[in-house]
Formats: sequence, structure tokens, C-alpha cells
Amino acid sequence: MSQPTGPSLPHKKSCIFYKLMVASILHDKKLV
Repeated sequence: MSQPTGPSLPHKKSCIFYKLMVASILHDKKLV
């Protein structure tokens, strides 16, 4: 998960994407 792809990597975008993924998983669990 800690791959140095570039110093100018958008960490904020990654964080938001991770948050969205977690939220979607939680929603799926709630629905099921």
C-alpha cells in the first residue's frame, strides 16, 4: 500500500476514494 509512485501524488483524492469505498461497503452490509 506504500508504493512511492511520486511525491506529487494527490493524497487527498486517495483519502476521499478510500472513504467512499468504505462507505459503500458499510451501506452494502446495512442493506444485506
